Amino acid sequence: MARPEWAIFSTAPDELSQQAKILELLPYPELRPDLQEVDLQSYWENFLDAPHVDLRGIAKKESPLDEIMLQLEELNLIENEEDRALIEPIISKPERLKKIVLAWQVFEETEEEEELYPLISILGALGSGKSALLRSLKDALSEENLTSFSYEEDIEEIEPTLKEYYRLKDLIVSGQASEEERFQYEEVLFEVQTWFAENRFDTQLDATVKSELGIVLIDAPLPLDAAYFLAQVQEGNVSDEKLAEYQKIVRVFFSLLPPVKTIYLYNAVYSVETLVDRIIKRSREMEVDIDLDPQYLAILLDNNCRLTEILVEKEKDLMIVNSEEFDFSEDNEKRVELAKKLLDEIFEEFSSLFEDLL
Repeated sequence: MARPEWAIFSTAPDELSQQAKILELLPYPELRPDLQEVDLQSYWENFLDAPHVDLRGIAKKESPLDEIMLQLEELNLIENEEDRALIEPIISKPERLKKIVLAWQVFEETEEEEELYPLISILGALGSGKSALLRSLKDALSEENLTSFSYEEDIEEIEPTLKEYYRLKDLIVSGQASEEERFQYEEVLFEVQTWFAENRFDTQLDATVKSELGIVLIDAPLPLDAAYFLAQVQEGNVSDEKLAEYQKIVRVFFSLLPPVKTIYLYNAVYSVETLVDRIIKRSREMEVDIDLDPQYLAILLDNNCRLTEILVEKEKDLMIVNSEEFDFSEDNEKRVELAKKLLDEIFEEFSSLFEDLL
């Protein structure tokens, strides 16, 4: 695929910045040859090209859930009773239903005057420093006296299941897993991935509401979840049945999000070695004792690169942040200084999205 046009922000020293701006391709890593083949274009288009519901006026409906399910059926996102049995329990959770209604209400009330700030959603592989970049941008916005809100993932609820996921993954990577443990791994994996997908969907609904008040930063948007799940499919850890279920659920999530303006920042780290170093350095409790699998990290890196290209192909607003040269978790003064420069470039590159808002 030829390199599309995109904006690049480099954290490299000035003399290297020009080199960063003429990168011909994203840095696809070399992958092992035994990965399960996946039609990547179709995989991503299943989500990114999902038909959108129109829930303007949903707050006035006697039964918002009935209206949502009706529209999903009309768009063939729910095709049979099996689909309904899968989707309805997820959508009908009281707090989630309230979030959907409120997000669409805010979107409807502000749509005509375009009063919503764009969401800034950060992509990147495990260990690339998405949360560190988010915190740096938030600090920079604060120093510029600009209102902002940020969403970082809180994994406390899923932590016990996540620990079990890492335990089973270590056994599989080391070749010590029994058949029963391999089966357990798929079940735990699916539970973890769907939890993250639901959590990221909820976050983007909350972010829509907050975007009326200021710039919203998200360190793990919904497309990123699909990139992580794709890696598990490529490693052969997901059955066709579970893949179909996941695709159905997340496609519905994409269709239910209000079409608010979004700027994607791909926090690009160009080597698996850098990812490993940063994961070890941050010493998250969940990751301290796991056997880091460089091949899995390479797949994640590759998937983020391909997602980035497809987003640009779909003419989404996107900027690559070349952060191989600088870890945003270090050097407080420099990280905020760089974040301010990045904000300046975002405001300039996507000025039409911020018109009359700043």
